[in-house]
Amino acid sequence: MSYQLFLATVSLTVGGLIILLGLIILRESPRQRLNRVTSVMLFFAGLGAILGGLGFLLAGTRPGGSVLSVNLLQNFAYTWEFFFPTLLLFAALYPTTLPLLRRWPHSWLLIFVPHGVHVVVVLSESVLGPNFGLQAVRSEASYFSSLVKLARVTLSLAYRTHRSLFSFVNLAYVIASLVLFARSYRRALGPKIRQQLRVIFAGMGVCVVLYSASFPIPTILGADLPGALSTTLLVSALVLGCGSIAYAIVRHRFLDTKLIVRRSILYALATALVVGVYLLVVRRFDRFLASASGLDVVLLDTVFLVLALIIYQPILAKTEEILERMFMRDRTDYRNVVLHLSEEVTSMLDVAALGEGLCRTLTESMVVNGAALVVAEGPGYRLEAAHEVPATEALRAGLPFLRRFPPEAPMLAFEEIHDALGDGAGARLASPLHDAGIRLILPLRHRGECMGFLLLGDKAAGTRFTTEDLSLLRTLANQVAVGVRNASLYRTALEKSRLEEDLEIARRIQRSYLPAEFPVRADFDIHGTNVPSKQVGGDYYDVIPMARERFFVAMADVSGKGVPASLLSAMLHASLHAYVAEGYGVAEIQSRVNRRVHESTSADQFITGFLGLFEPESRIVRYSNAGHNPPFLIRSDGTSEALSAGGLILGVDPDAAYEEVRVDMNAGDRLILYTDGITEALRCDGEQFGEERLLALVRGLPPRMPSEAIVREIIGAVERFADADEASDDRTLLVVRAL
Repeated sequence: MSYQLFLATVSLTVGGLIILLGLIILRESPRQRLNRVTSVMLFFAGLGAILGGLGFLLAGTRPGGSVLSVNLLQNFAYTWEFFFPTLLLFAALYPTTLPLLRRWPHSWLLIFVPHGVHVVVVLSESVLGPNFGLQAVRSEASYFSSLVKLARVTLSLAYRTHRSLFSFVNLAYVIASLVLFARSYRRALGPKIRQQLRVIFAGMGVCVVLYSASFPIPTILGADLPGALSTTLLVSALVLGCGSIAYAIVRHRFLDTKLIVRRSILYALATALVVGVYLLVVRRFDRFLASASGLDVVLLDTVFLVLALIIYQPILAKTEEILERMFMRDRTDYRNVVLHLSEEVTSMLDVAALGEGLCRTLTESMVVNGAALVVAEGPGYRLEAAHEVPATEALRAGLPFLRRFPPEAPMLAFEEIHDALGDGAGARLASPLHDAGIRLILPLRHRGECMGFLLLGDKAAGTRFTTEDLSLLRTLANQVAVGVRNASLYRTALEKSRLEEDLEIARRIQRSYLPAEFPVRADFDIHGTNVPSKQVGGDYYDVIPMARERFFVAMADVSGKGVPASLLSAMLHASLHAYVAEGYGVAEIQSRVNRRVHESTSADQFITGFLGLFEPESRIVRYSNAGHNPPFLIRSDGTSEALSAGGLILGVDPDAAYEEVRVDMNAGDRLILYTDGITEALRCDGEQFGEERLLALVRGLPPRMPSEAIVREIIGAVERFADADEASDDRTLLVVRAL
């Protein structure tokens, strides 16, 4: 008796809470179809729990009867099964309407036909009596007795089969609903929709298992579960299924429920926990203490009531705080969105990054089909950031319309655009925005100046923008307008200093890998220098030692100037050292560097490069020239030759082949490696320094002049010839003299 009373109390309470939740959802937005369907679904679920609780109460009454008819209650109980077609309709509408329902809007009525027939059949049998009144026909028309008897047996068998097996129809409805949820989950783009579907799918999955265990599976096995057990399983299935919807509402803002509604649900849950502790713990302790001490229970209840009044509010507040921390910690919650974006707006001074974060956050938190940030640029606007916008090109084509945006309008829905413009030209300008899926336009104004616009698409679930949504957008619009203004001023102010800082860093990096000192050897005298035209340049030279006193020399010229050229030069430096360490030959290194440059750069970037391997023991130089200015090998007798053999410049053709050539370098020979900054240095009349002048200059120097002195002479001659304070191109020189 006490067990049934406990189950009845729980079932009636849970049923009432489920119906209350449905009413809250309906009151939240009664014009939304999805809200109405969800509310009706929860009503039937709550009705099922209430009818189950009444069944527990009637099962505890005496067999002779009660005020209510047990038989009538059992038959009326089948009305709650409309929960299953409503669940299927809900799955067909959320998050987007099934194409079948869009094509035939009234086809949803067919979902309810089986359950409508089922309720009519059950109630008819209950009202008309056994065999639908054919029992009375038998005595009045005896000559039809055989026919009536056959009809009675047939109807009785059909009715019993119908009542026994109709649970499988419900099971089929739930499985179909889960299939639609899974389909929607696979196609859902927004993470918030996926979270909501994941929670609802899990809750309904457990609902299927418990409902199957209560009716369909025992029917298949031919086993009858005790009424209390089957009803308990049924009520549990409804509670968990509807509980998943309540969890999605509180945790993931399902159906765009407002904060006050979600807090109300949490408040009810907190109150239920406190009351539950009282019923399960305090009341039992009350009885135990009363039986052990013999004290009056009324006195104990009075003492507890006084204590409860003192500690109830702190306990309730703490419980509510814990529940809110557990269930409302979602980063897409509007309070967290405002806090997070406020911090970003005040701290982030990059408009592009601010726009990307803003659009992504709004798309996830408000579950809209795309968001975009447009900022002012001159007389027009430019698209700064977009997230999940279906057609960004159409969006860009519609930007001219924003110049006609009504200056007094704080916010404009797309349905209001034509009314606001009032002319065909404006409507044509706005048409691309409609094609891009834009449905809400929000200006970003700061001190009377329009800094840009925030553009939003439809709600993914087809719901309208709520007052909470619009309040959030207005708050963010003011903050983002200030952020865009500050970022624009900051970007302008720091543009020059940032460039100078980047150049200084690149200059230090370049100095770190260009040789500042050169090896002192008994067989070769080596020295070089680099004079960049700006703080950094694209020229590169290096001396790389190897085993057995061998060494590589490299000279290269990267296309372009400034930071991009220095970065490519740094990559060349790293690649050369890596390939040299692996023991590759001159031609193989050139081939590998060529492929690396081609894979890592754009089509307009390339490198001209010379690479030579010196073998002191044999006085042989193995070299390959990839389109670089041919170094001059000046012999001790004054003759010279240009080392031009090799192949194509690096980075143009990944399959280019490179030739390795060997030359002898004897005592007194000098090898002059240079970049075009030397030979193309311009005089004021436009004449270049030239290769012939360079060659004549070196031939005129004493054969025993050290390499360092040769470098100084050449650089000095070039500077005197150019007669300019700053070089127009990088000047790089490397001299190797055989001792």
